[in-house]
Amino acid sequence: MIDILLPQALVGFIPPRPFFFAIQKRYMIKSEKFNDIYFSADGGMDETRHVFLDGNHLPKAWEDRDEFTIAETGFGTGLNFLCVWKLFEETAEQNQKLHFISVEKYPLSKVEIKH
Repeated sequence: MIDILLPQALVGFIPPRPFFFAIQKRYMIKSEKFNDIYFSADGGMDETRHVFLDGNHLPKAWEDRDEFTIAETGFGTGLNFLCVWKLFEETAEQNQKLHFISVEKYPLSKVEIKH
């Protein structure tokens, strides 16, 4: 079981700013504000697996635990969350719970997500 909580105040929230991303070749999403990419165009999921999942020793870290909490700063595109969710669903025991807490100062708007 995974808890997904979104404060009602954030439902439908669109940041009061112009687009801050640019889609580069091969669908690379780049933050104009920080002049940085969200993840590698050569394999965002491979990068997440290597840096986030393997770097945090997942799924081994939640073995033999009833509940496991991940707190992340910088939700970005949500790729880390989606990869963790998939891995948890594939490896966790039925009675285990995952709590995933993440914050994002500059969330993507609905229009940005659609691209």
